[in-house]
Amino acid sequence: MPSCPIPGDASGGPDRRADRPTAAARRASTVAVRTEQQFATFLAGVTQDRLYAAWWLAALRGLRRDELTGLRWTDIDLQTAELAVT
Repeated sequence: MPSCPIPGDASGGPDRRADRPTAAARRASTVAVRTEQQFATFLAGVTQDRLYAAWWLAALRGLRRDELTGLRWTDIDLQTAELAVT
């Protein structure tokens, strides 16, 4: 894949100046996967939390942080029990 040079930069693209991630950095970015029991225990512990609905959506519907924080009341249809995530 050809590099995209930065205007005024004779050395080529920015990828040529970047350091490769270390093995430790690659290991540190692993994704934590929770079991069904771990989710159940977590949700049981936060039932009184004001953000319980957000925790539930994240745990059981897989919503990401930006999707959760970007929700608006207009995204929720209470009559049909549907949530629009954009």
